[in-house]
Amino acid sequence: MVAPLFVASYSSDYTVTSTTSNATVTTQPGDLLVVYAASEGGGYTFSTPTGNGVTFTLQQSVSINNQWCNAYIWSGVDSVGGNNWTLSSTWGGAACHWGITCLVFRNSGGVGASYSYNVDSALPSLGLTTTQDNSAVVVLDADWYAVDGTSRTWLTVNGITPTSGNGLETNYAYVYNIYTVYGAYYNDVGLAGADTFGLSAPPGQRYSIVALEVKGLVTVPNATVTAWLTA
Repeated sequence: MVAPLFVASYSSDYTVTSTTSNATVTTQPGDLLVVYAASEGGGYTFSTPTGNGVTFTLQQSVSINNQWCNAYIWSGVDSVGGNNWTLSSTWGGAACHWGITCLVFRNSGGVGASYSYNVDSALPSLGLTTTQDNSAVVVLDADWYAVDGTSRTWLTVNGITPTSGNGLETNYAYVYNIYTVYGAYYNDVGLAGADTFGLSAPPGQRYSIVALEVKGLVTVPNATVTAWLTA
């Protein structure tokens, strides 16, 4: 298997209040898009993202009430591609702090497993059993208790620990006394099977977390290709 190629992430601002969130995105035909959204409270829903004619499918969501953050994750394939097009979603209630992020993957075999979870006063993590070797996994954690995550630490899977420094952390937004948002991807989680994704710090979160597997491509052995070409 070959892991999917992460191309870029594009985000709105999670620290401002709005009823609509937009991100400016650049893609190529065939790119797989993973979009996640988080808000300071639940009780209302996000609209399905729109832009560039992409059809998005909701994979997982946590939406309880206004004492929990919303966390959603969608996927879609861009069949046409384009430069600087607008991805947009709307919030169903009065303006609040929220935002969206689009991760672009290339050379992908589609999406696999997904899961969502929510717990009060705990470490923000969830178990996910991937369905294919060498998949990537996208994770979004939204904390209603708004714990300061300056010293945050992501869990390590297959020797991979997302950080802002290595580019695997795609979002961190701390809005004091309102909410905190953490987003990341694991670019290759190794052999298919059960792993735990999320953060090992900070603890004490009332968290809503979602995760989605992005599958890579199945490779063809050189010997098979040679035999086919010479047949």
